[in-house]
Amino acid sequence: MASVDTVQADHRPGEDLELGPDALLWQHAGHRSIYLMAPAAGVLQNMLPGVSTAIMEQSVFFEEPLERTMRSVSKIVQTIYDPQMAHTVRDYHRDLKGIDYHGQRFHALSPELYFAAHAVFTYTVMTAIDTFITPLDDIGRERLYGECKAWYRQYDVSQRCMPETWSDFEAYWDDLCRDHFESTPSVRRIIDELFAHPQRFRPRGTHPMAWRVMGPLVYSHSRLLTVALVPPIVREKLGLEYSRLDRLRFQAIVLAVRAASKMPDQATHTAASRRAKRELQKSRE
Repeated sequence: MASVDTVQADHRPGEDLELGPDALLWQHAGHRSIYLMAPAAGVLQNMLPGVSTAIMEQSVFFEEPLERTMRSVSKIVQTIYDPQMAHTVRDYHRDLKGIDYHGQRFHALSPELYFAAHAVFTYTVMTAIDTFITPLDDIGRERLYGECKAWYRQYDVSQRCMPETWSDFEAYWDDLCRDHFESTPSVRRIIDELFAHPQRFRPRGTHPMAWRVMGPLVYSHSRLLTVALVPPIVREKLGLEYSRLDRLRFQAIVLAVRAASKMPDQATHTAASRRAKRELQKSRE
């Protein structure tokens, strides 16, 4: 497993990169810790008014939130390793359009909205790697952002809104958090209903007695991971408290995940990433 120390130091900001076995994104995005980012990523995406409206009016997300979240994370990770899956995910969004609660028209594949959603994934993988796997220095962040640009190109959509360099992305992300993320209806439902009353969202096939025990644990940790991993300005917008006890609980999770990261890939990485590595090895034989 490569560390940030092995990143090519001659990478220039804004340089086009390709995804493959030497890419930090390719190596680390398949780490199972990415699932720990799912609650925060879901909240951040739902803070975009267009996404929120689509979720509230054109999705059954709240009928099976846990199942849909796990399936979505799996497919998004696969788009890193499989350009055809990127096309499939893109095509899921072709008919997602309407008028948001501000009265503004939106389309999921508009350059502004689609890249904003990808920006959340960029933040997600950056934060997951830096928090749970290996710290990123400036060189590592710049290179990883170049790889996230290559990831976005696999969707074959307009790149008009994609910032050129990591520094440009940081400015874009700060603006998104400050002026465009909102406490939308779907976000309020996630926080006020899903996190607060998990018994109402029992997954299909789960025994009621089992979920009575599991549900509060699942969504208590989902809330904790959201509070800990969203940017502070977002936490403030949503009125989420990050207590001293929360910080201690989160640090315990981080230490446990970092320790587990030393285990073999079979235990630490998703099936999609392991399959991509096997297929690459076969192609080189």
